[in-house]
Amino acid sequence: MACGAGVLEAYAASIMSNTQISSNASAVYLGLVVLLAAVPFALVVDRSGRRPLMIVSCFGTAACHAAVATFLWYRDAVGHSWLPLFLSIAGAQFFINIGLMPLLSVIQCEYFPSDTRALADTAVVMAVTITSTFMITTYQPVSDALGTSANFVIYSVACLAGGLFCCLYMPETKRKSFAEIQIDFHKAERPDEKVQKLCDYQEIA
Repeated sequence: MACGAGVLEAYAASIMSNTQISSNASAVYLGLVVLLAAVPFALVVDRSGRRPLMIVSCFGTAACHAAVATFLWYRDAVGHSWLPLFLSIAGAQFFINIGLMPLLSVIQCEYFPSDTRALADTAVVMAVTITSTFMITTYQPVSDALGTSANFVIYSVACLAGGLFCCLYMPETKRKSFAEIQIDFHKAERPDEKVQKLCDYQEIA
């Protein structure tokens, strides 16, 4: 949510309002971008894996947000040409929806066993709701104080942090059984304990 997904849904059309393209047309085009992003996600999520797709999504979104911030900062210099700004916003929407947004529920189901999944669902919903509310409510105050481009600098930094986190800590779950995924989260335990957990999970499966 800190990547600005909710903000783009709420304010993308208004950001484009001062350009040659109308707000309604930009909203339709951006909606089509979100729809089209589902196609490559469905094709590559099981081939490339969750971790590479999440890393590409984070760094791709960060680059697009940086471009949006740059175009907004120099808007007076480049005039009201809508294409560079629109392509940057559309790119952010695309990269968000090929990894960050759709993988949230996938990873959540794969990481948490059935006995803790309800608690995990609650934690995820709370985190999403609180963070999304905070980002949306602070968008306008930050824009008034520092300019609209400052928001996208923040989103870009958040995406970079998320990408680095995925590179360093996110385990891959592609083609792994539930038992193997759980063992990845217990590497600090003694080998005999991990083997016992594997046997227990396989018996449950």
